[in-house]
Amino acid sequence: MGTTVFCDAQLKLYVDASLPVRAKRKKLFLEESGKRVSTEEILFQVSERDKRDQQRGCSPLKVADGAIVVDNSCESPLIFINQILKIYMNKESL
Repeated sequence: MGTTVFCDAQLKLYVDASLPVRAKRKKLFLEESGKRVSTEEILFQVSERDKRDQQRGCSPLKVADGAIVVDNSCESPLIFINQILKIYMNKESL
């Protein structure tokens, strides 16, 4: 979004998590809706989606110029929100 839609944003964040964490989150989501999928299958699906997103011709997935990469692999939602607020406040004070 930061490379195409919000290319002039004052603050650009690229939020990411490790592949195993994203696969675990997707597996939990699917299980909550009654679907059973192996961890290996979910890892493969997420990895393949990453490849497709990064290689697509129109607006490929990549870190925008000037973006701050934020990893939320191990963070609770509250800790993550506070981390984002700190980044914003530090950017505003510059």
